[in-house]
Amino acid sequence: MLATPFRARAVLATLTLRVRAWSLFAELSVHNLFTFYDLAKLLGFKQITLSDGRNWSHRIKLK
Repeated sequence: MLATPFRARAVLATLTLRVRAWSLFAELSVHNLFTFYDLAKLLGFKQITLSDGRNWSHRIKLK
């Protein structure tokens, strides 16, 4: 599934679409403002690391 960094970015984009469709964000009228990264930060994550487990990895530090 995460064969390339580009596919991994597509997965993150899909997760953002799902987060924005979440009823909590819609009720607060922030569904156009927040992304998957924002949800991860709210849940207490400090970073997100994507990897295919062998050839590449990408780390995103949440500030």
